[in-house]
Order: sequence, then C-alpha cells, then structure tokens
Amino acid sequence: MALGWESLPLLPLRCVMDHLSLADTLTATAVCRNWRNALIMFEGHRDLVRLQTKQTEKNLFLARLFRRNVTKLHVHIDCEGEQLDKFFSIVLPEFFDSVKLEEIIFIGPSYLQHNYRLSPAKLNRVVTESLVFKNSHCISNLALFWCEMDAANDNDRYMHEQIEYYSRPLSFDEMPSIADSVLSRSNSSLMVFSTLQHIAVDYDYINTSALETLSHLPLFSHLSLVISEREAMQPLRWDHIAPCYPNGLDVLLHIVSLPFRKFSEVIDNVLLEGMCLISIKVYFCKTLYAPLLTALVRYKHSLRELVWADCPYNHMDSYHRVVKNLQYPQIDACNINPFILLCWQCVNLRRLVIHGYWI
Repeated sequence: MALGWESLPLLPLRCVMDHLSLADTLTATAVCRNWRNALIMFEGHRDLVRLQTKQTEKNLFLARLFRRNVTKLHVHIDCEGEQLDKFFSIVLPEFFDSVKLEEIIFIGPSYLQHNYRLSPAKLNRVVTESLVFKNSHCISNLALFWCEMDAANDNDRYMHEQIEYYSRPLSFDEMPSIADSVLSRSNSSLMVFSTLQHIAVDYDYINTSALETLSHLPLFSHLSLVISEREAMQPLRWDHIAPCYPNGLDVLLHIVSLPFRKFSEVIDNVLLEGMCLISIKVYFCKTLYAPLLTALVRYKHSLRELVWADCPYNHMDSYHRVVKNLQYPQIDACNINPFILLCWQCVNLRRLVIHGYWI
C-alpha cells in the first residue's frame, strides 16, 4: 500500500520543519495530526518569537512550542485591561522555561498604531522583572518602547507557580519611585550578577535616579533613547550620572517624527555636556534642522554614526519640491554644507546616511 504524506517519520519531518519560517511552520501543523506531533514532540528551535498580547490562544501555543530554545522575545502590546493582565498571568510565565533568553522587547500601542497620543502600556512589574532576573546569566538586551512598569502588587507573585518560584529572591516597593522606572532599586544587590548590556527606553521614562539605579548592572554600557512628540523633555544630570559609570555609558539617540518646533528643545535639554553620544538617528521629521547638526560638534570625539532619513516627496511633477522657510538665522557667510562641516570636525564618525533629501 502506498504511503501518504501523513505517514512520514517524525524525526525527518521535524528536521524539514526547522528550515521553515514561523508562519509556514504553524500552517504545517494544520495538515494532519502526524505533522503536528512532529513539531510538539521535538520542541521548536526558533531564535525569535513575536507575540501579540490580544491573541491569547495562539500565544499559548507558540509559547509552549518554542519557549525552551527561544533567544529573542518580542511582545507587541495591542490590548489593555483584563486582556493584558491575562497575557502576563498565563502566557509570559511559560517563558520562564527558556534556557537562553538574550533579548526581551516590549512594544506599546503607540508605536503599533502610529498614534503618539495613546497612553503607555502598563507592564506587570513582578512578572517582567522576575523574567529578566531569571535570565540574568544570559540576557543582553532589554527594550521598553512606550511602556512603563506598573506599581508592584505582592499578590502577583502567586498568579503562577513559575512566578512564585523565581520572584522569591526579589523585593518590590509598593510605593512607586522615579528610581524604579526600569528596574527596581530594591533589587540592586542582584543586578551585579546580570549580563544586561543594552537598554532601550523612551526619553520620557528615563531620569537621573533611574540611571543611577541601573549603574549596579556591571556590563550595562549602551543606552538607547527614543524621542518623539510627547511631553516636555526634562534634562538629565550627566554630571551626577557619569561618576556612576567608571567604564562609560554610550548613548544612542533616536528622533522619530519630531515636529520642527521641538528641535530647539532637543538641543537645550537633551544634547548636554557630559553625555557620551555615539549615534544619532533622525527619522521622518520632514526637515533638515541645521542647528542640530551644529550642536553635534560638541560630541566630535565620541560621535560615530549619523542617520537622517525621510520619505522622498512623491509628486507627479518630478521637479516639484516643498521648501520650508526655516526661522533660524543664517550665520555662515560662506554657506558651508553642515554635513560636510560635521564630518570634518567629528574625527571618529564612521557612518553617515542621508536619505530622502537633496543635499
């Protein structure tokens, strides 16, 4: 009798599935019971798993399938309230079984819907920090994009047996503090064992006290800050922060869809003396703001990368361009291209990208 596709041996079938994308693998599990068993019996090997918090049943399936060998976990938060609480209490604890989780990224609804007026997503502090410290031996990247840690609730320790076990050595303050914006100051003694190197947050949710707390991470050396059209930008006290990092703290700045009127605020409150700026990327701001390029000269010894990218203007007339009348005075009598001047002064600049503009 001829054998069909449903009778293929499990091990060779599982080896074939290793070469499929995540979407194709999930489709393959719907073919027949034998194909599904091949994937479940030999746990999935997927480096990157993306979850959408609204899809609870799918998330549980993916978590139980790939939790052990996943190295990068990206969580897209597209819900709130009870649905989000369900994700933190049911889905996320599954990843406490991971062997080598190196990257955890939370992306809030503001970035998913391109609406900067939405409220930030509230992350369960007990669950999130327990997962971070559980993987302290291997984690290197942590990103919170338009997300903030919620106030700790001690009852959250008992929502799942994994959380209860891994949260035992941790302590949390029920009263919120600005020093606990990213990780709790009360767990600073455990931070010395962490391999965390890179943290990415929105500029609105970082402060001097929080950076002093993060200085207990021995390998923490790169901080990515995202600036967009939000509230007023509060300056960071780099004269207080720098002594906490004897090996230095490199800053990567990302400016996204910032209105023209806010660039001066970036120069006055963000680009301050004492910050070790190594990279700045400006996306979709619809203008070239020359004073910002001039201000970058103060980082001439540290700046290594500059990216200024925008969408090319699309019009039926190829010679039609929109030119904005800038309100700052033209000081340079010889009209030197600011990019050329910056490249000449920044001796360590290694990468320059200009996209969507005529220079």
